[in-house]
Amino acid sequence: MYTFAYYCSGHGYGHATRVVALTHELLLRKHNVYICTNAPEHVFSAALSEGASYRNADIDAGIVQPKAYDVARRETVDGLKRFLAKREEKLAKEVDWLKRIKADAVLVDAPFLPCAAAELADIPSIIISNFTFDSCYSYLSVSTAAEQPSIASPSVQPLPLLSPDSVHGATANGLVSPHSPSSPVSYEDEPESPIPATVLEPLVNQAIADYANASLLLRLPGCIPLPSFDLDVPLPADRWTDLANHSFKPEIMRLLARNTDEVSCNPASTSQTSSRKRKRRVVDVPLIARSVANDVYTRAGRSRVLSAVGVPAELHDAEETKILVVSFGGQSIPRPRSAPPSPARSLGRSPTSDMSRTISRDSQMSRTSSQTSTSPVEALQWTKAYQTNGSLSVPPVNEEGVIDQTRPRAPRLQRLMTQHHLYLPGAPPALHQPVPPPNASLLTKQLERLKTQDVDLLQRTDDFASPDGLDSNDDSQDSKYPEDEQDGLLPPQWIAVVCGLSGKEKDDSLPDGFYAAPRDVYMPDLTAVCDVLLGKLGYGTCSETVATQTPFVYVPRPLFVEEFGLKRLMENEGTALPMSRSDFEAGRWSRLIEQAYEQGRDKKTDHRQGVLHKLSEGVVDIRASTVIAQEVERFMQEEI
Repeated sequence: MYTFAYYCSGHGYGHATRVVALTHELLLRKHNVYICTNAPEHVFSAALSEGASYRNADIDAGIVQPKAYDVARRETVDGLKRFLAKREEKLAKEVDWLKRIKADAVLVDAPFLPCAAAELADIPSIIISNFTFDSCYSYLSVSTAAEQPSIASPSVQPLPLLSPDSVHGATANGLVSPHSPSSPVSYEDEPESPIPATVLEPLVNQAIADYANASLLLRLPGCIPLPSFDLDVPLPADRWTDLANHSFKPEIMRLLARNTDEVSCNPASTSQTSSRKRKRRVVDVPLIARSVANDVYTRAGRSRVLSAVGVPAELHDAEETKILVVSFGGQSIPRPRSAPPSPARSLGRSPTSDMSRTISRDSQMSRTSSQTSTSPVEALQWTKAYQTNGSLSVPPVNEEGVIDQTRPRAPRLQRLMTQHHLYLPGAPPALHQPVPPPNASLLTKQLERLKTQDVDLLQRTDDFASPDGLDSNDDSQDSKYPEDEQDGLLPPQWIAVVCGLSGKEKDDSLPDGFYAAPRDVYMPDLTAVCDVLLGKLGYGTCSETVATQTPFVYVPRPLFVEEFGLKRLMENEGTALPMSRSDFEAGRWSRLIEQAYEQGRDKKTDHRQGVLHKLSEGVVDIRASTVIAQEVERFMQEEI
């Protein structure tokens, strides 16, 4: 029986789901597990109920995200610098704790500091992950200007290939100075600007030096290069990717495809307290995914899951109603604008498919503005919403098309969203503010145009300014579809379940056909029940969509280098389609939802039937966590 200190990053739920799954297996094998993390305790409730211990500690610098698919580069770097400034203090605290609990080994997913602490405590460390944060920090030098012209692109000088000697620095304990180079380096004030590689180099080197203390890498599917184990990978990490194709370059693909015995591992650093030189190696292990309930693919199981998220019984029939799950891992989601449908797309739609999906503005949007224009169609949608929902805080438009400020406003309610954002608990505020209400004078002029020209509202919306004051024909809006292919949020006969919303909020703040999942919803079961999932490429979501063969529509995250490894995983083992950020935020969802459903429907049906057959035959698959636990035990036996 061994005692493991399991360090888990607090950045994203994918780390926690893996830790919980493997902890469950280690506890079954009678080992002791201490989970140490800066993530909240409730995330690990399943493992804690089985006997694991929880300790909250600041062991992870993480990455700052203003939205689910954005990175605040400068804030991330500043946070990393503050974290490393207290490195010696944090190391001393962790070493003392490891000795007090008499830990036999440290498991890491995937903060870097615990690897150094384990070395100083003279115990081995094992990384169990598909990536490490040194790659993520290094990738902050990437310029995405080719895809996002608004992002400034100062020139970045590439760094030479790191050698083991340069990684481990010149100090006795392997510390690499976290301070900036002697020559000052400045970068633009815009937060989204690339960070020069010379600023990142000492910070990345320190993370690599700490990870290099690990003796074993149990490499999960969806991996990217790990610089502390892949000696021959060039840095900075922006050399790895082909942004035009949103993929790794061929040479990186070849590197990832090689056998583990071909990986040139960096030699482990040896502190003054280390009693032996440990041989380092890489072992590929299966995909960790949480298991689903045995009944989830039955009619009763589907009803149980949907009832738990508030979907009424008349919508439980899989033949009559399709389910979209929206899940961005607890981050802020920009609230999309539903695109005005063309007549061709409107045929056969239910009354709730477009007009009633227009969500009211919150109290921030009740202010007038003289600088923002709004299309007549949207203004009429507002008027329609005001007539049917007395709880709105938007003033009405009178018969002349002018906002009547003299009439009383309806009561303001706490909203789950504004015109552009769903607010999720614990998420930072969005970078841009919601759109103000329409300009009254311009609105009047636009309505007069409609009267004089006698045009069809739904066919002529492209003649007017969008709610952001942008031309709807602007290339940046990605509206290149023919008019009869414009789409809205959901296809006909679809409903949506949104995950991550605060449990205290009410469902009536969501658009018709949308339901808020409770905080403790079991995502594997919900993923298995749904027909398509919309979110970001994170490990937890990818593993569960692959495990259930659920079609996946994702909004790319160009600043997350981990995404390129997960995209490769989805291409090989799942069904995934990208949705542009502009399409997501503009509410042009339905076309891709239908496309993903058609592409992945047969695979999901075959998987569901296969699971039901195995259950009827009593066949039990070996879990990935079992294989990984066996590898951990094998390593420990060799150490002893």
